[in-house]
Amino acid sequence: LAFAFAINYSILISAIKVSTLILYRRIFIVAPKHFKIGWWFNLVYLFSYNIAILGGLLSICQPISALWKLSPQANACPHETEVADISFAVLNGLGDMFILSLPIPVVWNLQMPPRKKFAVFGIFLLGSL
Repeated sequence: LAFAFAINYSILISAIKVSTLILYRRIFIVAPKHFKIGWWFNLVYLFSYNIAILGGLLSICQPISALWKLSPQANACPHETEVADISFAVLNGLGDMFILSLPIPVVWNLQMPPRKKFAVFGIFLLGSL
């Protein structure tokens, strides 16, 4: 059950992040070049991170069926699953930080009072909830 949950979680979280990136792309149609480069970097990071997670999940136990059996064989999962969980969490957090920081330079350069800029930042930060 935990194995199926981990795979579904990885796929669904990535779908949410891709939809956020597509929303950014629609909002900032006329954006500076650094925004477009950052957008593509985020997309490539997201897909490569997802491939790494799925590859890690599929190779952590040999045979793979040891992941969902109630009493796995001895030495079926020689790798520490806690290390994999922590590394996946760190990579996921980095991806979130990259995505949330993407619109900051564009919003900062808008010609509006600072109070309104911070309100726009707040609206974008609501995506972190």
